[in-house]
Amino acid sequence: MRPIVSRRLTAAAAALSLCAAALLGLTLHPTEPFAFENPLLLWLHAHTVPAMTCLSLALHFFGKPLYATLFILCLSSWLWYRGRVRHALLLALGTGLSAALMHYAKLFFLRSRPELWPRLVEETSASFPSGHATYAAALAAALIINHRRSPQRALWLAGGILFALAMGLSRLILGVHYPTDIAAGWITGTACVVLLHTLLPEGQTAASGRQP
Repeated sequence: MRPIVSRRLTAAAAALSLCAAALLGLTLHPTEPFAFENPLLLWLHAHTVPAMTCLSLALHFFGKPLYATLFILCLSSWLWYRGRVRHALLLALGTGLSAALMHYAKLFFLRSRPELWPRLVEETSASFPSGHATYAAALAAALIINHRRSPQRALWLAGGILFALAMGLSRLILGVHYPTDIAAGWITGTACVVLLHTLLPEGQTAASGRQP
Protein backbone atom coordinates (compact mmCIF):
# COMPACT_ATOMS: atom_id res chain seq x y z
CA MET A 1 0.00 0.00 0.00
CA ARG A 2 1.31 3.43 -0.93
CA PRO A 3 2.30 5.65 2.03
CA ILE A 4 -0.13 8.42 1.05
CA VAL A 5 -3.03 5.95 0.90
CA SER A 6 -2.02 4.41 4.20
CA ARG A 7 -1.88 7.82 5.88
CA ARG A 8 -5.30 8.78 4.54
CA LEU A 9 -6.83 5.54 5.75
CA THR A 10 -5.23 6.04 9.16
CA ALA A 11 -6.54 9.60 9.33
CA ALA A 12 -10.01 8.42 8.36
CA ALA A 13 -9.93 5.72 11.04
CA ALA A 14 -8.88 8.28 13.66
CA ALA A 15 -11.63 10.68 12.61
CA LEU A 16 -14.22 7.91 12.71
CA SER A 17 -13.01 6.96 16.19
CA LEU A 18 -13.62 10.52 17.38
CA CYS A 19 -17.09 10.37 15.85
CA ALA A 20 -17.72 7.10 17.70
CA ALA A 21 -16.73 8.74 21.00
CA ALA A 22 -19.10 11.63 20.26
CA LEU A 23 -21.94 9.21 19.43
CA LEU A 24 -21.29 7.40 22.70
CA GLY A 25 -21.69 10.71 24.49
CA LEU A 26 -24.98 11.37 22.71
CA THR A 27 -26.40 8.06 23.96
CA LEU A 28 -25.67 8.94 27.59
CA HIS A 29 -28.18 10.17 30.12
CA PRO A 30 -26.66 13.02 32.17
CA THR A 31 -27.51 11.38 35.51
CA GLU A 32 -28.23 7.72 34.69
CA PRO A 33 -25.33 5.36 33.88
CA PHE A 34 -25.57 2.32 31.65
CA ALA A 35 -26.91 -0.76 33.43
CA PHE A 36 -23.52 -2.46 33.75
CA GLU A 37 -21.57 0.51 35.08
CA ASN A 38 -22.61 0.78 38.74
CA PRO A 39 -22.33 -2.99 39.38
CA LEU A 40 -18.87 -3.00 37.80
CA LEU A 41 -17.73 -0.05 39.93
CA LEU A 42 -19.10 -1.62 43.12
CA TRP A 43 -17.40 -4.94 42.33
CA LEU A 44 -14.10 -3.19 41.69
CA HIS A 45 -14.44 -1.18 44.89
CA ALA A 46 -15.05 -4.36 46.89
CA HIS A 47 -11.90 -5.97 45.48
CA THR A 48 -9.57 -2.97 45.75
CA VAL A 49 -6.51 -3.43 47.98
CA PRO A 50 -4.55 -0.58 49.63
CA ALA A 51 -1.68 -0.79 47.13
CA MET A 52 -4.11 -0.20 44.27
CA THR A 53 -5.53 2.82 46.07
CA CYS A 54 -2.06 4.29 46.65
CA LEU A 55 -1.12 3.86 42.99
CA SER A 56 -4.43 5.37 41.93
CA LEU A 57 -3.81 8.44 44.09
CA ALA A 58 -0.32 8.86 42.63
CA LEU A 59 -1.71 8.68 39.09
CA HIS A 60 -4.47 11.09 40.07
CA PHE A 61 -1.96 13.80 40.94
CA PHE A 62 0.29 13.02 37.95
CA GLY A 63 -2.68 13.53 35.67
CA LYS A 64 -3.89 16.78 37.22
CA PRO A 65 -3.90 19.60 34.64
CA LEU A 66 -1.08 21.61 36.23
CA TYR A 67 1.34 18.70 36.61
CA ALA A 68 0.39 17.16 33.27
CA THR A 69 0.95 20.47 31.49
CA LEU A 70 4.32 21.03 33.16
CA PHE A 71 5.43 17.50 32.28
CA ILE A 72 4.43 17.87 28.63
CA LEU A 73 6.09 21.29 28.36
CA CYS A 74 9.33 20.01 29.86
CA LEU A 75 9.42 16.85 27.74
CA SER A 76 8.48 18.69 24.53
CA SER A 77 11.11 21.37 25.19
CA TRP A 78 13.75 18.71 25.76
CA LEU A 79 12.81 16.94 22.51
CA TRP A 80 12.93 20.26 20.63
CA TYR A 81 16.31 21.07 22.14
CA ARG A 82 17.59 17.65 21.04
CA GLY A 83 16.50 18.41 17.47
CA ARG A 84 13.52 16.07 17.50
CA VAL A 85 11.12 18.76 16.35
CA ARG A 86 8.43 16.47 14.96
CA HIS A 87 8.48 14.39 18.14
CA ALA A 88 8.04 17.54 20.22
CA LEU A 89 5.21 18.84 18.04
CA LEU A 90 3.34 15.54 18.04
CA LEU A 91 3.59 15.31 21.82
CA ALA A 92 2.61 18.91 22.54
CA LEU A 93 -0.07 19.32 19.87
CA GLY A 94 -1.50 15.84 20.37
CA THR A 95 -1.98 16.20 24.11
CA GLY A 96 -3.15 19.80 23.66
CA LEU A 97 -5.75 18.98 21.02
CA SER A 98 -7.10 16.03 22.98
CA ALA A 99 -7.29 18.15 26.15
CA ALA A 100 -9.25 20.84 24.30
CA LEU A 101 -11.72 18.33 22.85
CA MET A 102 -12.10 16.68 26.25
CA HIS A 103 -12.77 20.05 27.93
CA TYR A 104 -15.50 21.08 25.51
CA ALA A 105 -17.02 17.60 25.52
CA LYS A 106 -17.38 17.84 29.31
CA LEU A 107 -19.15 21.19 28.93
CA PHE A 108 -21.45 19.79 26.25
CA PHE A 109 -22.46 16.45 27.77
CA LEU A 110 -22.44 17.52 31.47
CA ARG A 111 -22.55 13.98 32.77
CA SER A 112 -22.69 13.64 36.56
CA ARG A 113 -19.95 11.72 38.32
CA PRO A 114 -20.58 8.49 40.25
CA GLU A 115 -21.71 8.83 43.87
CA LEU A 116 -21.41 5.26 45.08
CA TRP A 117 -19.08 5.63 48.09
CA PRO A 118 -17.17 8.38 49.93
CA ARG A 119 -14.36 9.41 47.58
CA LEU A 120 -10.75 10.10 48.50
CA VAL A 121 -10.48 12.84 45.87
CA GLU A 122 -12.94 15.43 44.69
CA GLU A 123 -13.51 16.44 41.09
CA THR A 124 -15.72 19.37 40.15
CA SER A 125 -15.86 19.00 36.36
CA ALA A 126 -18.27 16.81 34.42
CA SER A 127 -17.59 13.10 34.13
CA PHE A 128 -17.61 12.42 30.37
CA PRO A 129 -15.01 11.92 29.02
CA SER A 130 -12.26 11.26 31.55
CA GLY A 131 -9.55 13.89 31.36
CA HIS A 132 -6.99 11.63 33.00
CA ALA A 133 -7.71 8.79 30.56
CA THR A 134 -7.55 11.23 27.64
CA TYR A 135 -4.19 12.57 28.78
CA ALA A 136 -2.73 9.12 29.43
CA ALA A 137 -3.83 7.78 26.05
CA ALA A 138 -2.51 10.84 24.20
CA LEU A 139 0.83 10.70 26.00
CA ALA A 140 1.15 6.96 25.43
CA ALA A 141 0.20 7.23 21.75
CA ALA A 142 2.69 10.05 21.15
CA LEU A 143 5.54 8.16 22.81
CA ILE A 144 4.70 4.93 20.98
CA ILE A 145 4.57 6.67 17.60
CA ASN A 146 7.74 8.65 18.28
CA HIS A 147 9.60 5.41 19.08
CA ARG A 148 8.05 3.26 16.37
CA ARG A 149 11.43 2.83 14.64
CA SER A 150 13.43 2.41 17.85
CA PRO A 151 15.00 -0.96 18.71
CA GLN A 152 13.07 -0.66 22.00
CA ARG A 153 9.72 -0.05 20.28
CA ALA A 154 8.17 -3.16 21.85
CA LEU A 155 9.00 -1.85 25.32
CA TRP A 156 7.55 1.57 24.50
CA LEU A 157 4.43 -0.09 23.14
CA ALA A 158 3.95 -2.27 26.21
CA GLY A 159 4.79 0.55 28.61
CA GLY A 160 2.45 3.00 26.90
CA ILE A 161 -0.46 0.59 26.88
CA LEU A 162 0.10 -0.36 30.53
CA PHE A 163 0.29 3.30 31.54
CA ALA A 164 -2.97 4.18 29.78
CA LEU A 165 -4.71 1.11 31.21
CA ALA A 166 -3.45 1.87 34.72
CA MET A 167 -4.60 5.47 34.52
CA GLY A 168 -8.05 4.44 33.36
CA LEU A 169 -8.38 1.76 36.03
CA SER A 170 -7.25 4.22 38.70
CA ARG A 171 -10.18 6.52 37.91
CA LEU A 172 -12.59 3.64 38.44
CA ILE A 173 -10.87 2.64 41.68
CA LEU A 174 -11.20 6.19 43.00
CA GLY A 175 -14.86 6.22 42.01
CA VAL A 176 -14.69 9.43 40.00
CA HIS A 177 -15.63 8.04 36.58
CA TYR A 178 -17.84 5.52 34.86
CA PRO A 179 -16.28 2.93 32.52
CA THR A 180 -17.69 4.68 29.44
CA ASP A 181 -15.97 7.90 30.53
CA ILE A 182 -12.68 6.03 30.47
CA ALA A 183 -13.35 4.42 27.10
CA ALA A 184 -14.20 7.79 25.55
CA GLY A 185 -11.05 9.31 27.03
CA TRP A 186 -8.86 6.55 25.62
CA ILE A 187 -10.46 6.97 22.20
CA THR A 188 -10.13 10.75 22.23
CA GLY A 189 -6.50 10.83 23.33
CA THR A 190 -5.35 8.12 20.94
CA ALA A 191 -7.32 9.35 17.93
CA CYS A 192 -6.12 12.96 18.28
CA VAL A 193 -2.47 11.93 18.31
CA VAL A 194 -2.88 9.46 15.45
CA LEU A 195 -4.72 12.07 13.39
CA LEU A 196 -1.99 14.65 13.95
CA HIS A 197 0.64 12.04 13.11
CA THR A 198 -0.92 11.66 9.67
CA LEU A 199 -1.03 15.43 9.15
CA LEU A 200 2.42 16.45 10.37
CA PRO A 201 5.03 16.24 7.61
CA GLU A 202 7.71 13.65 8.03
CA GLY A 203 11.03 15.36 8.69
CA GLN A 204 14.56 14.59 9.64
CA THR A 205 15.90 14.87 13.14
CA ALA A 206 18.99 16.90 13.74
CA ALA A 207 20.32 14.26 16.04
CA SER A 208 20.23 11.31 13.69
CA GLY A 209 19.58 12.61 10.19
CA ARG A 210 16.99 9.86 9.79
CA GLN A 211 13.24 9.87 9.58
CA PRO A 212 11.78 10.31 13.09
